[in-house]
Amino acid sequence: MAIESDDGLAFDIDALAATVIREEMEHGGVRLKTAAYLERTRIPITIDIGRGALHALEGSNFWIHDKLDVIKAHRRTYDQAAL
Repeated sequence: MAIESDDGLAFDIDALAATVIREEMEHGGVRLKTAAYLERTRIPITIDIGRGALHALEGSNFWIHDKLDVIKAHRRTYDQAAL
């Protein structure tokens, strides 16, 4: 799945890799890794998707909007050091 955009950022979806994380714990998850490119600049991308009790940590809210500025999804992000 790809969404066209004119921001110049290109994600390498062919390099997308998923691995199981925290499988020894009660609440595991999946880590997605790939890269994005802004012209010749490579930007590593890591997304951890977990299940469990992270609500106790201090996180930041962000909302994903569509082109009509309608909220499509709500997510919480956490500093990697907190995990």
